[in-house]
Amino acid sequence: MPGRNVTRSDLDHAMGEATAALNKAMLDLDNIRDNFLRGKSAADLVLLGYADEAEAQPIINAINDTDQLFKIYKGSQPLTVEKDFRDNIKKLWGLGV
Repeated sequence: MPGRNVTRSDLDHAMGEATAALNKAMLDLDNIRDNFLRGKSAADLVLLGYADEAEAQPIINAINDTDQLFKIYKGSQPLTVEKDFRDNIKKLWGLGV
């Protein structure tokens, strides 16, 4: 078959990189929640310079979702109902999606 043949080494490298990046992202989000956003409301973020609560609320929504996702990821909370964790998070991706 023409084209590049994927090897075990290619797959091991790709999986290693992706899973390490996922773990780092989960830990980074947990640290942001713990160090910056724990107990904060949208009104608190307005005091940091966000225009209004409507601008700040997506951050609160996303950090709450990532906190739930982290708990599921590390096995301290079951996922009892289906949920698309991207719904609130994608508003912060900066891609207009």
